[in-house]
Amino acid sequence: PGGVTTTLARAPGLAAGVSATLYRGADYKGKILIAAFNSTLVLEDVVVDGKAADGETGDCLVFINNNGHLVMNGGKITNNNNPDSNGAGVNIAYAGSDFRMNGGEISNNVALLGGSDVYFNQGSFTLSGAPVIGTGDGRVEGIYLGDDKQVTIAAGGLDQAAYVAFEYLINHHVGATIAQRADATTTAAELACLDWTPLAYDIEASTDAATPGDYVLKLQNKEFWVYEAPRSTTVTGAKDKPYHSLTYAYSNIPQNTPELITIYLLSDISEQSMIGLGSAYYADNVLITKDPGVTGPIVIKRNAVNARYVLDITSPGTTLELRDITIDGSRANPDATQTAIRVYQSHVTLTNCIVSGNKGSDNGGAIWVGGEAG
Repeated sequence: PGGVTTTLARAPGLAAGVSATLYRGADYKGKILIAAFNSTLVLEDVVVDGKAADGETGDCLVFINNNGHLVMNGGKITNNNNPDSNGAGVNIAYAGSDFRMNGGEISNNVALLGGSDVYFNQGSFTLSGAPVIGTGDGRVEGIYLGDDKQVTIAAGGLDQAAYVAFEYLINHHVGATIAQRADATTTAAELACLDWTPLAYDIEASTDAATPGDYVLKLQNKEFWVYEAPRSTTVTGAKDKPYHSLTYAYSNIPQNTPELITIYLLSDISEQSMIGLGSAYYADNVLITKDPGVTGPIVIKRNAVNARYVLDITSPGTTLELRDITIDGSRANPDATQTAIRVYQSHVTLTNCIVSGNKGSDNGGAIWVGGEAG
C-alpha cells in the first residue's frame, strides 16, 4: 500500500525475556494505536497491553482506519477491557482496512458487543505463520466475523503451533468464511490447529477467479443455549451468554443448513410460541434438550399471554426433536383451550418427554397434528 509506513519494533539490544510494551495509561479510555488513512503500521515483536488486570478500561488497543494497513510480526495484543462497544484487541473497522497477522498473539481481551480479540466486520484479514488468537480456556473470546467476511490463510498455510478461535459466529450473519490458500489436502490437515468447535464446516473450491486454487471453509455454529433470566449484557447464544427464549434462539440459528443444530436449556422457559420453523428460513434439523449439567427436570411452560399453544411448529420440512423435557400447557383459566403442541406439515419427535396440563377442544389436547409433512 502507498502512503506512510511506521514501524514500532523491539530494540535488538534488549535482554532476552524483556518485552517492549505499550501500556494503557491510568484513566485513559481511547485507542492506543491507529493505522491511519492511507498508511501502514508495522508492529515488530512489541506488546500492547490494555492494563485490564489493573482495572483499566477503554477502547480497542489497535484501530485500523479506512485504507489503513496493520502488519503484526510477532508480539502480543492483550489484556484490554472495552465495556462500551465492539472490539477490544484489534478493530478492522472499514471496507478499506487491512490486517495481516504473521504470528504473534491476541488474547485475554473482552468487549461488550463482540470481537473481544479481533472485531472483523469490514476490510480484509490474513493469517500466516503461527498466530494465536484466544486463550482456549473456555472464555468467550476470539474473532468476530461479520456478514460475508473471509479470513484468508496465506500461501504456505499455518504452522502447527497456531491457534485461532472464533468468539462466535453471529448466528444470523451468513456467509462468514475462511479462504484457504492451499490445496484441499493441506486445508484438511490444518483443521487441527484452528479451533472452531462446535462449528460445522464444509470445504469447497473457491469461486473467486482472482484466487485460483483457493479453497473456502464455510463455518457455522451448531450449539446454542437458552436461559430465561438475563445473565449477560452480550447475548450470543453461547453457554455463558445464552439467549433468553426459544423464540429468539430460533430466530438466530443458522439458516438453510442440514446440520444438526442443538439448543440446550439451562432453566425452565415460559414460551409464547415458535411459529414458522422450517427450511425456508431456519435450520432443517433441530434438537431441543436440557443442558447435560442440569440435574433436575426442565419445563417449557405456557407464557401468560399465549392464548393457544406452547409450541407451534408449522413449516414444511422442519425436523425437530424434543428430548428429556416437560411441556406444560396448563393455563390459569381451567376452562380455556390449552393445547401444548401444534404440529403442521413438520416432523417432530418426542424422546423421554412429558406433555401435561392440557385441555383441547378443536385443535387437540396435548398434541395436535395436521397436514402432510414436507
